[in-house]
Amino acid sequence: MSRKAADMYSTDAVPTGFPHNPRSWTPVPHKQLFVRIEEDLVEDERRSLKGLLYGRIPAGKLQKYSVGDIFRHMERMGQISPTNLEPIAVLMETIHRKDWAIKARAQEEETRATRQRASAPGRSSQPLAGRRQYRTDGPGRKRTRDVAVRAGTSTTPDAGPATDGLDSDEDSSGSDGNDEPPVKRRAPANPITDAHLAKLARNMPHGWKTVGLECFGATTADIDRWRTKYPNDRDMQIVEMFKSWKDKTGKTATLRTLCDKLDKAEVQYNVYSFLTEDNSE
Repeated sequence: MSRKAADMYSTDAVPTGFPHNPRSWTPVPHKQLFVRIEEDLVEDERRSLKGLLYGRIPAGKLQKYSVGDIFRHMERMGQISPTNLEPIAVLMETIHRKDWAIKARAQEEETRATRQRASAPGRSSQPLAGRRQYRTDGPGRKRTRDVAVRAGTSTTPDAGPATDGLDSDEDSSGSDGNDEPPVKRRAPANPITDAHLAKLARNMPHGWKTVGLECFGATTADIDRWRTKYPNDRDMQIVEMFKSWKDKTGKTATLRTLCDKLDKAEVQYNVYSFLTEDNSE
């Protein structure tokens, strides 16, 4: 595994004693962001970025550092963190790469939300009953399956069928065939942020262009322009579509009106359900 690839992973979960299986490492989203930015910036943009950081990073290090090294140095120095990527967003805007500024802010917001959910009162750190978990036991060993059950339920093979366990390839949640669709919640009338649009763009299905043409006032010329502006970035093309609608709609463009439009366009609720849970002011 190359250094660049290894930088995307956390070694917190790596068992002691090398060698080990790299596939057992845990991907770290904000470090993956560092690598993607480094791979996407062109040479002129890299030089501009380094020029902005003179005085903040020792000149000798800055000269030999790659973009990813710069971000990792800033993290070690406490200038950025998984929940504070705003300095990166500002740097990206300064070198006219607003697409990466949007993605950095979206990643920061997603990390904050994930940590809030994990620390919510009453949330158990133990996996739900019947939830299959996969692990890699070491080099050359086959991936095995653990059936996680609540305390008091045996997981041994000869203990007989467990009421909460999962012994087949069918998920227990779908065994009765009577699953009900999720209840749609009304979104709050909060402002729409770039982070909202970035996450929504990642969730949008392949038919997003039809949705834009039919329900969000986009034209084929608009779609061609966004595709030219971001030829290899589908997510940013979708972000541009929603921002165009937001700008045309004005002050009435809120999370509620956005979700109502998506519902009218028959976009699946799970694509935008996170917008109904927004608690920002």
